[in-house]
Amino acid sequence: MFFIPLPFIVALVLVFLLAQMTWRQGVVVLANQRFRLLLGGYALLSVLVGLRWGYGIKLLLPLQATLAVSLAPWALRCYQTLAQDAAASPWQKLHALPALGVLAMIAWWPQAIDAAVVLVYLGYGLAILRLARRGPDALGVARLDQAPLVHRMLQATAVSLLLSALVDAFIAWDMVSTGGRYSALLLGSFELFLLLLWGYAASVAADSLPDQATPPAEAVEAVVEAAPAAPLADDQRTVAVLQQLLQDQRLYLEPDLSLIRLARKSGIPARQISAAINRVEGKNVSQYVNDFRIQHACDLLRSSPQTVAEAMLASGFQTKSNFQREFRRVTGTTPALWRQQGAG
Repeated sequence: MFFIPLPFIVALVLVFLLAQMTWRQGVVVLANQRFRLLLGGYALLSVLVGLRWGYGIKLLLPLQATLAVSLAPWALRCYQTLAQDAAASPWQKLHALPALGVLAMIAWWPQAIDAAVVLVYLGYGLAILRLARRGPDALGVARLDQAPLVHRMLQATAVSLLLSALVDAFIAWDMVSTGGRYSALLLGSFELFLLLLWGYAASVAADSLPDQATPPAEAVEAVVEAAPAAPLADDQRTVAVLQQLLQDQRLYLEPDLSLIRLARKSGIPARQISAAINRVEGKNVSQYVNDFRIQHACDLLRSSPQTVAEAMLASGFQTKSNFQREFRRVTGTTPALWRQQGAG
């Protein structure tokens, strides 16, 4: 009977996500390429896991470990791209140290490889968690309608990296103590689930990138970094300027609108926009802009024969799930029920 090991099935799913990502994104920008490499790396790692545990090819273990410690730094760099934190810097080269260290251990200290993988996952899990703690508004390059979902995926990636470090530590202990009695079960359930989660998170993050490339980091660095403390009156003036801009130019109808783009169009630093909206409105920027979009969708549903899907697209949303979630947040009901009730 023909049998396909579970890791190979996971790899096929990840390849499908990669193909879907490539098909969906018509414009190839650097950030897209990074996420594609990340997703391809997850698929390759799943194949190596299948060959190692499905067919007992132990010679692939060093390659598997090297790839594993390479993907964690690369994931951080990909997500930093969404936050405009990935500008060229000599420090970025240090992210190659985990892979170089494992390669050196393969030759001179193979017993330390498992511990190195655990430490790398712990370190980069904490680094990604630190990025996630800055909130959805930190993902200034992501489209505003996708930023909250990307932020949740960022949190999930960080927490799962930390959990993976603990599981890898247990597997290392299990290999020494019982000869790997429980390792195959853990890899077949938890580790492969994590690869699927990481792959889906990378796909969601890549999908949040605008169709047109955001200007280089140095072009918007001053906008992103400037965040002077402001009294409430200044915050209110900032929100008033943004409200006038959104209403006059109807920027909220742009599907690719991001915090970085809003900062450029308004001439207000991105962090100042985020802080002012948070303090005055008690919302993040995505929710604030989506309020305008949902109001526009309500107007269309009330006064035009457009379908719910047509009203969604005409209001700046690109995915049904985001539109339904935000519509329920603002109105307390679904678009279809809202139209039926004639809630003006």
